[in-house]
This record gives sequence, structure tokens and C-alpha cells, in this order.
Amino acid sequence: MEANPLEEQNKLLGTRLLTERESSEKTLARAAEQLGVSAKVIKNFESGQTSPSLPQLELLAELYRIPIQNLLNNEPILPKKTSLSAD
Repeated sequence: MEANPLEEQNKLLGTRLLTERESSEKTLARAAEQLGVSAKVIKNFESGQTSPSLPQLELLAELYRIPIQNLLNNEPILPKKTSLSAD
């Protein structure tokens, strides 16, 4: 059975939301509180079960201090590079 494109988009967005929340060092509870929703709502966004509305996406981007385009980008998420200094 072929995957539903909308489901794939939801999962990709969810992965991005989880990655950005963790990068911003926010707990699930703290992100939910700041967005004015329950932690379950955030968890559903991050798992791809549901998608945030555009106003919620804007708030999430602001909360994580990233451009909203980072959340809407269709490119695969690459691991963040760490810099090692060669001294």
C-alpha cells in the first residue's frame, strides 16, 4: 500500500517540531504551556498524528526562535554539524 502524501508531510513536520523543540532545550510541558495547549497536543504534532494550524506554526517558530520556513521546508533533516577545533 502506498503512503499517503499528507501523512508523510505530517510526519516530516512532526520530526522537525521535535528536533527544534529539543534544540531549543524546551520540555514538552514548557512548550505546551507557552503555546497555550496541552502537552498531548504538542506530542500529537511531533508524532505526526495531527498538524498545527498556521497560527500555531507561527507561534511554534517564534517559541523555538527559528524562521517558519525551517518548519515548512520539504528537505530532509540533516544532523546538526558539530565543530571540532584542530588545535
